[in-house]
Amino acid sequence: MEEKKFPIYKFTARWNQDDYQNNSTSLNAMYKENPTEEKLNSDLKEFKNHIIQKQIKNNQPVTEWLELKYKYIEDEIWMLNWFSHMTYNQFEKDEDVERSFWQFIDRKMISNRQNGHGEIEKYDDGDKDTFYCFMGAEDRWRWKICRCEDCVRLGKITIDH
Repeated sequence: MEEKKFPIYKFTARWNQDDYQNNSTSLNAMYKENPTEEKLNSDLKEFKNHIIQKQIKNNQPVTEWLELKYKYIEDEIWMLNWFSHMTYNQFEKDEDVERSFWQFIDRKMISNRQNGHGEIEKYDDGDKDTFYCFMGAEDRWRWKICRCEDCVRLGKITIDH
């Protein structure tokens, strides 16, 4: 069975606040189908509102927006989150999940080498836009497949590492 690749976008924000200049955050989003520009703009607005609410809650309101954008990254089977990867469930068994993820890691290691990076070194050994950060995913012993209620309800599989 050929595994489906899903479109991945990166949402990025930079802002100033009274006590800190040039603050930033980003997140990746995977979509089951190609999103429309309307959907991406709606998700960008939701991303901005989340930042605004968090900054207000922390008593650090945004004083100036420096950047707010989304960018297409690639179509891929797995998407990086904070010390985890996720995908939409298309697997029958955990062995299929592990095989798919290992093949993904292998592809990204080869890509890092082809782009002038070491397999797991920081991106400062080349162009950071071509570097894939594994966040520990290259260490198979760290993997833990999550099948919590939320993942099952959303039709996702997460591998924590």
